[in-house]
Amino acid sequence: LNLNARKAFVSLCARLRDAMASAQSGSAEIHAMLGASHARLNAEFGLGLALAPAPDLQRFVDELDAIQRAYEQYLGLKQALRLAQPRAMESFRRMLVAKLRIVFEAASGEVEVWNKSASAQLDSQLGERRRAYRRRHEALERIDRATGELEQRIAELDMQDASQQRLLLRVA
Repeated sequence: LNLNARKAFVSLCARLRDAMASAQSGSAEIHAMLGASHARLNAEFGLGLALAPAPDLQRFVDELDAIQRAYEQYLGLKQALRLAQPRAMESFRRMLVAKLRIVFEAASGEVEVWNKSASAQLDSQLGERRRAYRRRHEALERIDRATGELEQRIAELDMQDASQQRLLLRVA
């Protein structure tokens, strides 16, 4: 019989809530850094970056609390004999791990979607700037070529004019 199971379970749930709180504070720090970076990029390069609010992981903490309340009832003295059986303990463990995995994967997915949306906006605007600079560069190259061709034509016209002037002098 594992009579300290409830205590260990409560401790585990506290560590999981601490991990979720740490993830929340980490995402808040990242949000603040991205906000400062976006403001700087917007000011320096005229971009229009807008940052979505950081993901709120409180609902996942609430889900962890609900899981703790739901599963704590299985760790009482009444259930100790039942959980002493290996098959029952394995089933209990699998169900608990599955629920916890769902909560943490959902939280991870939400943070990942937020991260991708923040980086996608930056990537799209920088990509658009790159394309605009490439078009400008190509236009400048075309203007350079046209300028060279015009200079050649002017030189040819100057030569023809000089030739015409010589002919006029001869005729005169």
